[in-house]
Amino acid sequence: MTATETNYHIDQNGAYSTVTLLPAMNNAQWSDIEQAGTDIMGRLNGTKSPQVMVDLTPLNYMGSSMVAMIVRCWKNVQSNDGRIVVICNNDVVREVISLAGLTKVWPMVETREDALKELGVSSSDSNSLLAYIGVAGAVVGLIGAVLLLTGGVSPNVARGGLFAGSGVGFVLGLVTMLKMADPLKTWGLGVVIISAMTCVFGLMQQKGPALPAVPPPAAAESAESEDQSAEDAPAETPESEE
Repeated sequence: MTATETNYHIDQNGAYSTVTLLPAMNNAQWSDIEQAGTDIMGRLNGTKSPQVMVDLTPLNYMGSSMVAMIVRCWKNVQSNDGRIVVICNNDVVREVISLAGLTKVWPMVETREDALKELGVSSSDSNSLLAYIGVAGAVVGLIGAVLLLTGGVSPNVARGGLFAGSGVGFVLGLVTMLKMADPLKTWGLGVVIISAMTCVFGLMQQKGPALPAVPPPAAAESAESEDQSAEDAPAETPESEE
């Protein structure tokens, strides 16, 4: 861990990133604070339209150099079509930000839950849950495909499980792939592919060759009776000519 990393933490959780500034940064040299800002921007630049929470709750004071660093990060995020929300529950820190005139440009909240609502994103636990449900749906679809092949249950039940499971897997996999970061994005891609292939298999099974029509039992018995009567009837002999 470098010296600058002891002054802050950065966590990237799929749809959003959290930058937490630590009290040690108040005692850091200007060069270290500037380097921390450069490192943070480098991490955030790898995300398209970054959604960033800047957590200042560990601080009970904040100097002008730290404010300048946050401004640099904010401008960088804006240039990438992203957003920043500042989390602050300390009156002194809030006053410093207010004196700099930044409370008018930064949304400020007191908790991470409120910050997530402000950004309009879900927590990492919710993101993971969606990914797991998508995987479960794909598995249900595969089980339905196996049962359809083996005839373990009624074909209608097997098809229902196949299409329902693969449908859920495809939708949630697509959401995971488009809105979340690795490794969840990779999971989403795999779920989408598996679910799509399972659906195609189910559709192909529905278009299989039709079975020959079987006459109803009553009609079959009637036909057999007629055949039997024909066999039992005495053959007609030609009348002899007188």
